[in-house]
Amino acid sequence: MFYIDGDATQRISLPRLEMVLLAVSIIILSLPVVVHYEAVADTLDAQMATYLLSSAHVDADHHQCNPNGRSDYSIIDLQTNPSNGNRPNSQCIPIFNILLSQNNLTLIQGSRRSLSVFLSTASEFSPPINLSAESVPAGVEVLFAPSSGRSAFSSVVTIFASAQAVLGLSEVAVVARVMGIEKSATVSVLVVPEIHNLVITSGFAPLNATVGGVVVVNVTVANYGSVSEIFDLREHANLTMVAEQNHLLLAPLARYTTSLSWNTTGFSEGVYSIVVNVRPAPGEVNLSDENFNVGQLSLGPRPTAQPSPTPAAPGEGPSGLSYGRELAIIVALGEVIAVLLVFVRRRSRISKK
Repeated sequence: MFYIDGDATQRISLPRLEMVLLAVSIIILSLPVVVHYEAVADTLDAQMATYLLSSAHVDADHHQCNPNGRSDYSIIDLQTNPSNGNRPNSQCIPIFNILLSQNNLTLIQGSRRSLSVFLSTASEFSPPINLSAESVPAGVEVLFAPSSGRSAFSSVVTIFASAQAVLGLSEVAVVARVMGIEKSATVSVLVVPEIHNLVITSGFAPLNATVGGVVVVNVTVANYGSVSEIFDLREHANLTMVAEQNHLLLAPLARYTTSLSWNTTGFSEGVYSIVVNVRPAPGEVNLSDENFNVGQLSLGPRPTAQPSPTPAAPGEGPSGLSYGRELAIIVALGEVIAVLLVFVRRRSRISKK
């Protein structure tokens, strides 16, 4: 063991000193390598980023921001614009349209109706488009089949109103969303209660008829309810049913005009009260307008048969009269000639004497 400066209190062993010096040398020598490595790493990262950015821009020009040619659009755009909420740049924003097959629906509580929604894109870029509904009233449910798709596709929209659905008119928005962008189309949904109300609005019949004839009664029925009705229409003369039509179908808020024919053969003469009616629909509350009094009809006797004219005897008639006159003239001429002959004969006898 060696000592430095002969001070025992500050003695250091030479092997330990060598180890310390070796460690310091290694650290000093490694600093340029670390700095160089970090510089190389930064250079590689910058080059890789530049390459990826240029690759994305090239593919954006040819493949509508789809560099991998796949359906994974989560890594499409490597540049963002902080001013628009970190959304994709304008080259990667999809352009699409939404269209509904109809703009209004009437729903009865407890029923459902369907319509179609059509989605179309204006470019090859076609990320998933998701469908949803907004501003849906209480008790109403909106379902989509399918609820998402790519490029041009259609979906069936089923709107169901429960028995407790809120009555009235609502504007339901059908919304399509893709990559933070949304478009919507509105359908007016009118929810009404279930109402049954068949009404005979008019009827007409003649005032007079004869036994054996056919009496035609014109009738108009209206459906003022909210559901379609199947009904029977009947005509009564006094208390006798004389005509009917069965299983007639009438849509809500529609009218039906028809004619009922009554064959009066076998009925007695007299005055008849003509009434037409419809059977009440199930669940109908207002029954006061199911019957309609058309009026009274006087049924008279059948006309008596007139005797047929007697056939003219031979010689009668215009041609017979002329023939009789000619015959009388001929007879008269014969008598005159006969008298003249008698007179001539007497003269001749007298002259001979």
